[in-house]
Amino acid sequence: MRSIITCTILFLWACPCSASDPVQTLTYCDNLSGWSNNVQLSRDAQEGRFAIVASPPAGQTGFFTYNFFSTGQDISQRHSLSFWWKVEGNGLRDLKIKVRNHPLGGGREAIYTIWEGQTPPQGWQLAVVELAKPHEIWGRDPDYNRRYITYRTETSQNSNARLFIDHIATVDQTFSWQVDAPVQEINSIDHLDFDDNGAVGFSDFILFVQKFGATQTDAGYDPIYDLDSDGQIGFGDFLTFAAGFGSGGTEWYIPITLENATTQPLNIVVGTETQILLTQTIEAGITRIRVPIPRDIIASRDPSIYPIPIWAQVADFIQTRSSSVSYVPQNSKLVYSGPDGRLAYVPDEKGNIIPDFSHCGYMGGGVALPDVPVAMTVQPQAGGDDTARLQAAIDDVSARALDANGFRGTLLLKRGKYRIGGTLYIRASGVVLRGEGEGENGTVLIATGTEQRTLIEFEGRSFWQEVGGTRQAIVDDYVPVGAKIFSIEDASGFAVGDNILVHRPSKAQWIAAIGMDRIEMSHPDVRQWEPGTYDFRFDRTITAIEGNRITIDAPMGNAFEREYGGGWVLKYEYPGRIEQVGIENLRGVSEFDDSEKDESREDEFIDEDHAWNFVVFSRVQNAWARNITSVHFGYACVTIGNLAKWMTVQDSQCLDPVSQITGGRRYSFPIHGQLSLVQRCYTRRGRHDYVLHARVPGPNVFLDCTADIAHNDSGPHHRWSVCTLFDNVIVNGNAINVQDRQGSGTGHGWAGAQKVLWNCEAESFIVQKPPTSQNYAIGCIGEKRDGWYRREDGYWESHGRKVSPRSLYLKQLEDRLGIEAVKAVATRTQIGREN
Repeated sequence: MRSIITCTILFLWACPCSASDPVQTLTYCDNLSGWSNNVQLSRDAQEGRFAIVASPPAGQTGFFTYNFFSTGQDISQRHSLSFWWKVEGNGLRDLKIKVRNHPLGGGREAIYTIWEGQTPPQGWQLAVVELAKPHEIWGRDPDYNRRYITYRTETSQNSNARLFIDHIATVDQTFSWQVDAPVQEINSIDHLDFDDNGAVGFSDFILFVQKFGATQTDAGYDPIYDLDSDGQIGFGDFLTFAAGFGSGGTEWYIPITLENATTQPLNIVVGTETQILLTQTIEAGITRIRVPIPRDIIASRDPSIYPIPIWAQVADFIQTRSSSVSYVPQNSKLVYSGPDGRLAYVPDEKGNIIPDFSHCGYMGGGVALPDVPVAMTVQPQAGGDDTARLQAAIDDVSARALDANGFRGTLLLKRGKYRIGGTLYIRASGVVLRGEGEGENGTVLIATGTEQRTLIEFEGRSFWQEVGGTRQAIVDDYVPVGAKIFSIEDASGFAVGDNILVHRPSKAQWIAAIGMDRIEMSHPDVRQWEPGTYDFRFDRTITAIEGNRITIDAPMGNAFEREYGGGWVLKYEYPGRIEQVGIENLRGVSEFDDSEKDESREDEFIDEDHAWNFVVFSRVQNAWARNITSVHFGYACVTIGNLAKWMTVQDSQCLDPVSQITGGRRYSFPIHGQLSLVQRCYTRRGRHDYVLHARVPGPNVFLDCTADIAHNDSGPHHRWSVCTLFDNVIVNGNAINVQDRQGSGTGHGWAGAQKVLWNCEAESFIVQKPPTSQNYAIGCIGEKRDGWYRREDGYWESHGRKVSPRSLYLKQLEDRLGIEAVKAVATRTQIGREN
């Protein structure tokens, strides 16, 4: 069961709404005006006297519609749409709404999934959808005049479900908030601990009652009970005593940051479950408050162990409610804050540690993406194909001289639509492709035609070239995961600053040790792993040399064992690899045939004769993609190629890919390269959304990424990719898995090793330990499941409860380069969550 945008409400503030209210009613559902003829009125209502009730048809798709054109309301100008809903009976499997109100969805139907699963929640539910962020858009032809909401249901064959709808309203954006971990304060209770036993309890209450009512002129008056020093022991003193009753001097508070998005003061109510904790008026802008946690909650739920549910809303308007939890994360036993505030790492018996992932990203991490000056501007044209003229503009900028910072300039594509029937290539360093927004009304690149292809490719030339005579063997018996220092036979031919490849061979002994020469022959296409085909080349830079011991800039992503062939280093040159290139503020849309649909999934299109990749980076370093959105591409939004290094992909979306839902499709943000960072990205209707392919050397990082309506798992996909951090990755509706996939594909085998899942959330997790290596699930929330094949568990810790620090990557970056480096790459929200 997955409830996507619905919250259970246990009680309600209701009030009539004036024109200035944040909540404006479309219909109270107390009459049938505007409704289709397949609904009725019911006296079973959440608000008022009546609600709408419909009986969805069994075993098929059902529809009923509310037409609000006659109300004159334009809901596209509002932030959210809300309504109450309830299900009686059995058999409802999916509930969506389709909203038509231009310019929402460009005049087509904006689709929002309310709930999907096997067993609907009980009782009345409040659904709230953000109108500007539909889950998908249906229909080819826009309609600029009609305004309606259609409720769309899917039911089982024997369904007897009845669906109730009440009070449809629109909601303004009023506030946003950030909830931090509970904090503990120790206050003196000496003035309330009348019997000096270290607690304020019943015996103190008896002593207080005996003195209650006395004044300073009475013989029985004792000033220690006169807590307000007003000369009498009265009701004010009782209130002070009652506030401290049961306390050992410990008080808990939840720090909250509220941002009033309006120009007027807001009366905000904060509560937990059914209990109101605080009411406070906040002015426009940012307000920081501390919400006390009542002692009765503390008695049943220690905030240092259990999360405290908390909500906030504008007083009297439950439609504005936002929910969160507050908890004190615990430390991991393997990585934790030491006495100096820096992370400490606990090695295993061989010296392996969780690696430092902070070297991932543009310029090796901690460097802000540059704002490269515009060198040339292109305007959209009225019609025809734009491929040739856009390529000519790219070539023009590519021919210009590099400046002192390594840039030639930005090609700016002005707002509008550009039709591209081929592929655009950027093959020179220092070139940036920029638009004027990734929304539907921004810069939109439309991939036309029926060829599966990449729309935009950043492409260097050829391969790395070994510098002759520099190959030297690693002489250590064992170089552990996370190490940056090791010994070679002779370091005299190397210098600080040299680019090197640290080569790990794939000998037969190692393949046998991990069992990949004995993959189950589940089908005829399975191939056993062959020696020499699973070598790793870690692309590194020498930062220090002492004798024959060298230090490199980023850690090893796999152990090097002499018994399995050890390894060697070599100096390389790579003149063909381009750098300082990027793409930003663009939207890509792949045209497709919308007559081809999945018969089992009405909302999935399966045409495969159209553009496949939005952006691919091949043979690049120090490159980026930011604020781009892909729509309908069959494979990926951004692909990081296997010779890419030091890349950042951030604030980008892969939406509604169109393809069959099967292998080789819908890999939203795949990584083949190393030392790359994918952060704050979003996917919808992908398969393997945050994914590593075969023999990826790492390290790589996925940070603060979310997948919605995921059709398959995220994680390493096949053939021993190594050293990836999944840091606060959320997969809604599916899993994050690291396991032995055996004969899947043509012999996927062990999908990955040295994978760290840190504070992730998913429907479920599989994390197994491969021979010779380890995988980690730390602070993850979701069901722990057995793998496809029974194998030893990986390292599991704090399952169901998140750990500190919130983000391992950002804390590692702070430890290495300082807080300014974190500020250079993280948003205020990301940083705020760390504090």
